[in-house]
Amino acid sequence: MKADTTFFHFITDFFHYLVGIAKAFAQIVFIFLMPVKLMILSVVIIGTVDTYFGIRRSKKDGKPYSSKTFRIGYIVNKVIMFALAVILTYLLDYIALDGLFKLLVPIDNLSTKLVTLAIVWNEVQSIDESWVVIKGYSFLGKFKDFAKGVLNLRKKIKEDGI
Repeated sequence: MKADTTFFHFITDFFHYLVGIAKAFAQIVFIFLMPVKLMILSVVIIGTVDTYFGIRRSKKDGKPYSSKTFRIGYIVNKVIMFALAVILTYLLDYIALDGLFKLLVPIDNLSTKLVTLAIVWNEVQSIDESWVVIKGYSFLGKFKDFAKGVLNLRKKIKEDGI
């Protein structure tokens, strides 16, 4: 009887020890990724939003979509790949690239920011393509027209001396 309880205590103590190591490791990883948490969050959100608009576009087009096409695993895989791309780029930045880029441009984590920007821009363009099908106009085109109008107004104000 004594040997059984001793073995049980050994197993539970060992399990608690492993849980403690896992918690410590998770905290270390979390602290390491703190500088890029908003970049990771942004690619996860934009990937999810793009998938949502892709589903709406399929419905509007009348194209059949199955749960296999847009299953939750697809969304999870997509956003995990985006997040991993940001994390791996940050790791490369941390190890070597940041020091090289700082010789040219004094911006922290430049390559991580560029990879995040590329992912977000690609997803925004995809959302815009779906938006054109759903609503009939491009929100990027509307934004571009608005920006041109503001620039023309500034130019006119500057020329008129107002």
